[in-house]
Amino acid sequence: MSPLIFKKEETARIRAVILKIGRMEKVDILGLRVKNIVNESISLNCYKNTFVNKIIDFTLSDLSIHKPTAIVYVVSGLEKRGNLLKSPLFPLLKGVDLAELTAKISKTKTFVLNELDCAARGISVSSPKEDFFTLVNWDDYFSFKNYEKGRIVNFKEGGHIKFDFSFFAPLCECGERGCINAIIQGQNIERRIIEEAKTIGIKIPIHKSPIDFLLSEYEKSDNWAIGFLNSIGIILGDFLGNIEKVFFSPLIIWRGNLAKKFLHIIEYLLKDKINEEVNFKFTPFDNDYDTIIGVNSLFDSKGNLIQEI
Repeated sequence: MSPLIFKKEETARIRAVILKIGRMEKVDILGLRVKNIVNESISLNCYKNTFVNKIIDFTLSDLSIHKPTAIVYVVSGLEKRGNLLKSPLFPLLKGVDLAELTAKISKTKTFVLNELDCAARGISVSSPKEDFFTLVNWDDYFSFKNYEKGRIVNFKEGGHIKFDFSFFAPLCECGERGCINAIIQGQNIERRIIEEAKTIGIKIPIHKSPIDFLLSEYEKSDNWAIGFLNSIGIILGDFLGNIEKVFFSPLIIWRGNLAKKFLHIIEYLLKDKINEEVNFKFTPFDNDYDTIIGVNSLFDSKGNLIQEI
């Protein structure tokens, strides 16, 4: 069933294209319903022009059928510099004015927004009582945004706060070493699992992902798996404890596959580092619906952006 979109005007026609690591998702928001959800994989292993053209072609295919009043690119890790894109997750888009290129071809108003900003907005719109919270994304990339009374408090991507200052700290997509994203995002956790398992002589079955293998070993009370997850909990607890001292958010809302897999195991370690009055909960939405609701709430029926996040 299509999810309900919280919007007064039922004539809104928005085409949203969500860009995430390894995939892009095209969604047509028609009135109060989401239709025509299409996914396609994307790879950074190509030339810049090829990458940009693939995104635009994907975005504009069957556009004449749905006739949106606006096109919105929702980019993970986006840091805008005027109209030129900058996202460490998509280096091939650096310096590209994706909105202008798309608008020129489609003759349709086009915008570019940060994915986590839109998700925070979507949660707030659908749950009006949640007007002050920290939204934490823990998946292929780690980041957070603080949302207070209709606005994003930290415009920078929270995942690129430096946490490990050693020379051998893991390298982040942004080019720096030791960002919290580099330490606990999905791909680097998998690399660490593989390296540690190899060092201690444990063989990971071919049919299991490194993370699922780690969890299965944890369920067997394996000391290595317990120690591994405890170390993640301590790192994340220290980080979030420091963040809470700055923003004083009463609620942390979690989203992402790693949060779903790990949080119930390490939650006690996190709460040991965070103010006991801070509550945890998961986003009530799956499949990027919090992002979609956020995008839809920002535009009127003519495709005009009615509110900056």
